[in-house]
Amino acid sequence: MVLLQELSELLQAEVPEERQTITRVTWASYEALLNDLGDSPHYRVIYLDGVIELVSPSLRH
Repeated sequence: MVLLQELSELLQAEVPEERQTITRVTWASYEALLNDLGDSPHYRVIYLDGVIELVSPSLRH
């Protein structure tokens, strides 16, 4: 499982328009991530059955 600090570093290192998928994530970790991101429009976060997908908007947006 990726810790929130590692996830934050991963997001900052990635090029826009990238998708990241993280597996074996608990619901509590998902909620903590949403809390950390706040109302930021920088990432779309999707959670389903222990998998988080993070998508950054394309440069066209």
